[in-house]
This record gives sequence, C-alpha cells and structure tokens, in this order.
Amino acid sequence: MSARELASRPTVIRAVLNNAPEQVEPQLVHFLNTNARSDTVSIYDTTGTLWTSGVTNPVNRRRSASDREWFQQVIATGKPYLGVPVIARSTGTATAPYGVPIFDESGLTRAVLVMGIRLAVLSDAMALLRSSSAEQPSVVDLRQGGIILADLNPDHLLKPVGGDKEMLRLMLAGKRGKLEIENSKGQWQLGVFSPVPGVPWAIRILEPIDEAFAPVTEMTRKVMFSVVAVLLLTLAMSWWSATRVSRPLIQLRNAVASLSGEDGTQRVNFSQADEIGELGRSFNQMADTIVAKEKDLRKANEELEQRVAERTTQLEAANKELEAFSYSVSHDLRAPLRAIDGFSQALLEDCSDKLDREGKDYLDRICAGSHRMAQLIDDLLNLSRVTRSAIGRGQVNLSALAESIVAELRKTEPERRVNCEIAERLTTDGDERLLRVALENLLGNAWKFTGKCEQPKVEFGFVQNNGSSAYFVRDNGAGFDMTYADKLFGPFQRLHAMTEFKGTGIGLATVQRIVHRHGGRVWAEAQIGRGATFYFTLG
Repeated sequence: MSARELASRPTVIRAVLNNAPEQVEPQLVHFLNTNARSDTVSIYDTTGTLWTSGVTNPVNRRRSASDREWFQQVIATGKPYLGVPVIARSTGTATAPYGVPIFDESGLTRAVLVMGIRLAVLSDAMALLRSSSAEQPSVVDLRQGGIILADLNPDHLLKPVGGDKEMLRLMLAGKRGKLEIENSKGQWQLGVFSPVPGVPWAIRILEPIDEAFAPVTEMTRKVMFSVVAVLLLTLAMSWWSATRVSRPLIQLRNAVASLSGEDGTQRVNFSQADEIGELGRSFNQMADTIVAKEKDLRKANEELEQRVAERTTQLEAANKELEAFSYSVSHDLRAPLRAIDGFSQALLEDCSDKLDREGKDYLDRICAGSHRMAQLIDDLLNLSRVTRSAIGRGQVNLSALAESIVAELRKTEPERRVNCEIAERLTTDGDERLLRVALENLLGNAWKFTGKCEQPKVEFGFVQNNGSSAYFVRDNGAGFDMTYADKLFGPFQRLHAMTEFKGTGIGLATVQRIVHRHGGRVWAEAQIGRGATFYFTLG
C-alpha cells in the first residue's frame, strides 16, 4: 500500500474528522511494518502539530512541523510533495519526507500524512543496479551546493559532495557528460553524470580508469608477449629458410602493427600446413579475441551511459506530462473566465438601464473576480516555468537590470516621485532571464509598498552579512510583522489585505525558487510602518 492509498482510506479520513487518533494508529503501525523503505509514518494537523504516529514513542512528539518545507508545500498546494531530505525528528535517521494531504468530503485539507523514505534503501537499490564492484554510483541533491542523497557508503548521506570541483560545477549548472578526474589519492577515475529532469537531483557514477580498461591492458600485455615470441621464432628460423619465411613474416608484422591502430582488422592468410601456417592461424585467433574484448569494453561504456539515460527517461516523460497538464489547465480555465467576463460586460453595456446600482455593483465584482482569477493562473504558470526551465549561466550585470526595471516602473506611474538608489557595477554569474524575474518581483514589491509614503525610497545594493556577501532590496514602506516571516515565500501567502495593496501572493515564491536554483538563499527583515529589506545570495 502506498502513502496516497493510506491517506485516502475512508477509515483514516473518518478518524481525522472525528479526532480519534487511536482509531488510525494501528493502521499506521501496520503500514510501517509492511513497508521496508519507510522508517516513519505520521499524521499532522493543519497547524503542523503531530496528531498521531506509527512510530512508538517518537522523538520530539511536541515539536511542530509547520517550519518544514514539505508541510508548507502540501498545505499551500493541496498536492503530494517530496521534500528536501532531512534527519527525521521522530527517528533521527536520514529520510526523504513525502507528504500527502488528507481531504474531507468537500475537498478541504484536514491533515497531512507524511512518510519518511529511508535514504539507505535508495543506496541499497543503487548497489544492486551497478554492473561491477568498482562502480561508485550516487544520487546528489543540487540544492545547498550539492548534498549526497544515496551512496554505497552510509556515512556520506546528507554530506556535501566532495571530489572534482569541475564535475560539481557542471552538475550544479544542470549539465550532463563524462570526465576523467583525479581523486584525493591520486587515482584517475571515469565520471559520468546527468541531471534528473523535474527535480533538483543528479545521478553520478564513478569508476577507476584502471578498472574500466583492465581487460584491454591485460590483452595488450598478452599481445606484446606473443609478438616478442613470434619475433624470436622468426630469428631462429631465418638461417635455414629466409626466402620461404620472410614473406609470411612481413604479412604477420603488418597485421601486428594494425592491432595498435584504430581498426585492428588486418589478418594473415597462410595456406601452408607447417608451423608458419599454424602461427598465422593462432595470430588470427588472438587478434579476433582482442577485437572482441575491445568491442565488449565499448559496449560496456555505452551501456553505462544508457543506464543513466534510462533512469531519467521516466522522469522526463513525467515532466512532459506535467507541462501538457499545465497547458490544458490554463486553456480550460481561461475559456469559462472569458465567458464570465464577456457576458458580464455585455449585461453592463446592453442592460444597464434595467439594472439598479446594486446589480451593476455585482457585475463589476464578477468582472474584477474573473480578472483576478486570470492573473492567478498566469502567475501560477510563470512559477511552474521558473521551476522547470533550464538554467543558462553567464555574466549578468545586476545594476543594469535594476536600472531598467526602475525605469519601467516610473513609466507605469509617472506621477510618483520615488527616490531610487542603485549600487553600481554589481555583477554575478547566473541566468539573466531568471534573475531579471527575481529583481522585477523584489523591486516591484518595494515600489508598491511605498505607495502610501510621503517620501518613498527604494534601494538595491550589496552588503556583508554574517561573514558572507548578500544582495539586498530595501524600502521604507509598509513593512510587515516578523512574526509571520515564515509565510512570506509560500505561494498565495499575503500579509496585507487586497484593499491595501494589490497582488496574488506568487511573487516572493517565484523569487525563492529562482534563488534556490542558483544555489543561494533569500530572507527578509522588516518593521511595521518602517519598511522591509530582502536579502539574497547566489551560489
């Protein structure tokens, strides 16, 4: 039974609605005992409080899950979510939390069921899939600079990725390929790596070059030994039959030379039935064996890359289905919205004389609601594209981007006089398109929330924060209560009413996704009525 099936069982739903944890706890225990890949299964209420668990006497029973990413995502989207691997609070083991919403009959989320997937199980599965004992496969989480999720060495779990910096840089940039690298012991290895589409993960396989080419090295040694033996035999026989032996030996010499070339297809053709003929036939057999071994080695290398490609094919297909679903949802939702808005406008224009003030007000609200729904759809699709789109890194002039965005804001509201201070020559390495989207949201928010200030001021600059460098966007606008700072970057989370400031609550969620995809982090500091400062770093 999967976590989704368990969360949708009527007995579990009734127990949650009736607040009867003792009725569902045996089912959680049974689920945990019959699922070797899971080390914990629990249910949390919508505030993040542990309601019941399949783990006996879990650690930190009173600890809230409201700060966990997987909990925030399930509550915000109402969909299952595979979170960032962590050390589970209930068991103290390395797990990947998988949260599933529990709905009531009306479709409202009433609780969240979370299953902890043991990362050790993923490591065991990779051990079974490797083709030789020399292979060192691992799965890497590309967030936070690269974290190991699965590895044959359990001590490496949730540790930073070590080894070759160039390979790590390419992996973090979403690249795929292979490199010859030197490890800390001075040994050369063949490294193959590929991103997993749709999630910030990558697969990496390392194998010592000596092991990879061992069959060829051994066969070459045998060939060289055989060649030396042939040459010695030729010298011994040359005294009695130079004319008879020289021609076949020249042919054999040329064939031996071809073995060190690119094809190695040349063979000798001795028709005599004496020792020379036997030597030629033996050489042909030996050459065929060498060529076959080389073909096997090439095939093994191709299969190694093919296995990596096959492991990502299903995720690529799922990502394409998600894109198709997003397009379908966008199209299917927009059509009825256009109909609602169109017919409402028609009523206002054609029947305005038959409507009283209240009726016209209702139609105006319908039009405004349909426009807001259309904007929400656009923002959600943009957030989805930001998460899935490939990153193209290059030199980006952040100062120039900020100047361009402020100029566009001034054109939208030319009557406003906002003091904008932008630091000069701020550059970074990243995706210019995504970084522009992030700055548009941050500077746009600063512009918006200073709308009621007598002397509005917006700044973009660079500071040293706790020993590390960070960019910032600061304003002297409305600010917010830091008590609710943990809600800032969740989709649809708003700290101000729509009547005060317009917006959909998607902008800061988009900023966080972009910063995380660049290997950085984003946070905010504010005071009510005294403005806010948003800091972000880029890895």
